[in-house]
Amino acid sequence: MYGIKGGWVGQTFALATCNDSGRKKSRIRRSKEERKAMVETFIKKYQSLNDGNFPSLNLTPQRSWGSF
Repeated sequence: MYGIKGGWVGQTFALATCNDSGRKKSRIRRSKEERKAMVETFIKKYQSLNDGNFPSLNLTPQRSWGSF
């Protein structure tokens, strides 16, 4: 029987480099009042575009201040 050998022999990969001098971007923590205002404005805008329907609970934080 013949066997087939496979693998990554001879494959080279370049690593991506970052031009940002190696510093991570710090997150800006919004106050509770700021987040509340952002959610309220998002909900009002969503309702005006969608016949008065409310957005889903998963969609609201993502669209208001980023990933939840």
